[in-house]
Amino acid sequence: LGTSSVKALLLSIGTGESLADAAVTYPLYSPHPGWAEQNPADWLTSTIQCVRMVMEKARLEAGDIAALSFSGQMHGLVCIDNSLKVIRPAIIWADQRSEAQCEHIKRMVTQDFLINELGNPVVTGFLLPSWLWLREHDPETAKRAHKLVLPKDYLRYCFTGEIWTEPSDASGTLLLNYLQRNWSESVLDLFSIPQNLLPDIIDSTAFAGTLKQEVAKELGLLNGTPVI
Repeated sequence: LGTSSVKALLLSIGTGESLADAAVTYPLYSPHPGWAEQNPADWLTSTIQCVRMVMEKARLEAGDIAALSFSGQMHGLVCIDNSLKVIRPAIIWADQRSEAQCEHIKRMVTQDFLINELGNPVVTGFLLPSWLWLREHDPETAKRAHKLVLPKDYLRYCFTGEIWTEPSDASGTLLLNYLQRNWSESVLDLFSIPQNLLPDIIDSTAFAGTLKQEVAKELGLLNGTPVI
């Protein structure tokens, strides 16, 4: 799941050989200077199209597919409500609107803490400053948020109905204690963020659910295909 397109790569289990690849583009929106947003529905539509394209190119049947896995653009913010529907456009990594929130974080958190616990500098487009911006400038939308998820994790949720994240992506939120591989209680407390707003963390190589029946049909794959 990239910034300008989704790419699909079909690999042989036995050899790692590339059997087919495809890409489908989608738009980036900038309603104000420095803003960078995308519509998560565009990600889903494009991914379904892309998977069908590689299946057609490789001339494979649904039963030939052992599993799917995801990677993607980091540092985004997708807000979903308690019915698990997206409630505003996704703020992606390239967004610059949260400069004031970044300065606030720097005043609240020492440089040593950033390095030793979070493993990152404070940069616009990360989930924490984007969320602080939203909470300040659009509190009604922020109140409706039930989960804050990263772009590729939202896409995987659409495929499986399961909400998770994993350490590699979570490390780019400014909310993860990267050594312990769990959410930093001290940061959550400092910025009054309930931990239940965030998805549980599983290993990057873990089983993360199976394809839902309706999505499997759209992809041309089997219901229950594992997602990693």
